[in-house]
Amino acid sequence: MKTVNPIGLQTIPESPADKKSTDRPLSRLPVNLFASVVSLAGLTVDWRLSAHLFGTDAGIADVLGLTAWIVFIGLSIGYGLKAFRYPQQVIGEFKHPVIGSFFGTIPISILLLANSVIPYSLQLAGSIWLVGAMLMIAMSFLTTYRLITSQQNRLNATPVWLISGAGTFNIAVTGGSMTFGAAGELMLLGFSVGIGLALIFLTLIFSRLVFEDGLEQSLKPSLFMLTLPFSLAFQGYHTLTHRIDLFNTVLYYFALFLFAVVVYRVINFRLPFTLSWWGMGFPIAALCKTAFEYAIYKPTILSRSMAVILLIGVTLLVGYMVLRTLYGLITSRLP
Repeated sequence: MKTVNPIGLQTIPESPADKKSTDRPLSRLPVNLFASVVSLAGLTVDWRLSAHLFGTDAGIADVLGLTAWIVFIGLSIGYGLKAFRYPQQVIGEFKHPVIGSFFGTIPISILLLANSVIPYSLQLAGSIWLVGAMLMIAMSFLTTYRLITSQQNRLNATPVWLISGAGTFNIAVTGGSMTFGAAGELMLLGFSVGIGLALIFLTLIFSRLVFEDGLEQSLKPSLFMLTLPFSLAFQGYHTLTHRIDLFNTVLYYFALFLFAVVVYRVINFRLPFTLSWWGMGFPIAALCKTAFEYAIYKPTILSRSMAVILLIGVTLLVGYMVLRTLYGLITSRLP
């Protein structure tokens, strides 16, 4: 039998055979590394909006989008090989009450990457988006089914649950350009499921954070995911209704409030770099996109400044994580 550590980087061996398998780099490839694709794809969208609002070079977004595709393809091949050679480890990660949520980053990656294909082929983009949407709904269904059919430890209620809980918002967020018949209903379904699960999971997560022991060191960067439901709900509502009103303005400002609280808290942790840092990238990228959409709607000095600050911050953060991750891969010492 194997147990999986909270970071999700590898399985913890309990037999010589397990020890032998975890000595191989492929067996240590973590599913949570797909969060890097979501971060890069989210940053791509941020720079596209920056080109629209501030006239920055659109080529930056093109390079980031291509990079996100390369990373996604590479990780998909690598993790596919891991699933073929070490299926029990992958099954163990999927069944883990915390790490299993990171499988939701795979369909989210597909949904975000589909948008980068739109300028070249709307039909191909629609096909990719449909695959991502169906996988995201399936992931949320399995997560919810597992929660209500087996007793859970309260300590497992961590912010990473929001990947599957709020992930369906991305169906609405990314589906605005899709023209086939069922796209509109799928967007409404994704938004509805996202609203319901976000309310449930946020209640459970805040209860755990307030009344139980603190998060483990490896999960502390995931606190930024607390802003995800509010950022994505803003974007999904904007995409569905084509307007920004009091409702999603409230969502945006509360997301900023939570972000400020989490930044202050995480700075005090003084966390060393690990792959779990990628759990910070895509929530901040999502908040940055929300800030840009709001600044386009209400182009005040304050709103534009907030968008710029978040863009600079998330760009520096993602750039640093890319360099540290590449260094770890080159030296075979992924933290």
